[in-house]
Amino acid sequence: MTDQWMDHCGIDMEHRIVIRSTIAEEILQVMMPMLREKQSKYIFLIDSVNSIVMESFYKNDDSMGGVGIHARSQGAFIQKISSELISDVNHCVIFIAQQTIGAKGQYFVTQGKFGNAAEHWATNIIRINASDSKDDTDRDVDDRILNRKVTWRVDKSKQNPVKGTKGDYWFNPDSATIDNDREIFHIAVRNKVINRAGAWYNYGEHKFQGEAKFLVAMPEFREQLIAELDAMQLAYEHEEVL
Repeated sequence: MTDQWMDHCGIDMEHRIVIRSTIAEEILQVMMPMLREKQSKYIFLIDSVNSIVMESFYKNDDSMGGVGIHARSQGAFIQKISSELISDVNHCVIFIAQQTIGAKGQYFVTQGKFGNAAEHWATNIIRINASDSKDDTDRDVDDRILNRKVTWRVDKSKQNPVKGTKGDYWFNPDSATIDNDREIFHIAVRNKVINRAGAWYNYGEHKFQGEAKFLVAMPEFREQLIAELDAMQLAYEHEEVL
């Protein structure tokens, strides 16, 4: 993540702390005292957890720290941090696990390369995954991504079992914003404010073939759709997850 991109995303550049290390012990040495500041509010971004290993990986030239050193390092690293994220602190920790393209038979598929799952017993895990499939991305003539679908899921806590929840939104990486028009469109279709019949979308006397054509005309209908959705006082079944 570059300085330009961080500033673009609204990060206060004057109050950031950058730790350029892949050694778990060095990162924890900085993070742990901050996590224990109960009156403070910090957001930690670990980019990426794949590369973090314990110091023994570098000290032992023969075995490089032993079998499964990456999985064990990540498990211990996440466990240490999670143990400080108790109910009376206001911190947030975001772990990014990079994905790589791996061969599977005759095809290439996106596979996460981050060892075994490591989760703390007292937390709810929020997972965010950006899709790279053709149907879930809008690209320009140079194949650059203009908009992409991002799915999110809250996994249930192991401490107090609850039913998790999931959803998605569309993200524009160029402006670092959520596509609100597409969000309104999907909510309106889901609640039958916009009627779908196959590939056609009907709104009042207007008909559009395909989602893309409706979104082009969205500025004309945006305020009216928002007003109709607000008037419905939408209520969704949900479970308390946080």
